[in-house]
Amino acid sequence: MHCMPASGALLRQVLRTGLLECEELCEQDTGCRGFDYDTIRGLCRTFGICPSSARTNQNGCQWTIYDQPSESTESTTSLFEVNASSTTRRPQQAVAISDAVEVVSDTLIVAFVLLTSLVM
Repeated sequence: MHCMPASGALLRQVLRTGLLECEELCEQDTGCRGFDYDTIRGLCRTFGICPSSARTNQNGCQWTIYDQPSESTESTTSLFEVNASSTTRRPQQAVAISDAVEVVSDTLIVAFVLLTSLVM
C-alpha cells in the first residue's frame, strides 16, 4: 500500500535510501507525518498528509506505509483555541500499518495538519 499524490497525499521528499534512513529523515522533518517505502527499488517518499482516500495497492505490494505517531496530545478545545493547547512530547517511532487498519479519520488528519501549521 502506498500514498497517491493524485488522490490527496502531500509528498515532501522522494529519494533512494534504506528504510532506517527514510524513517530518520521523517523523524527529523517536523512537517513529516509518515512515509511510504518501496523495498524492491529502495525508494523513500515522505509525506505531510496521506488520507485514507489517497492510500492504494496499485503498482504492486512492495510499498509499505509507515505513519508517524502523533508528537503531541492536544486537548479537544485546542483544535479551536490554538493558544489553549497543552503538549506532551513522546519518543517518535514509525509504525507500519496493514491494509485492514484505519488509524484516524481524514477529518482528524486535516484538523491536525491545520492545527500544526498554525502552531508552527
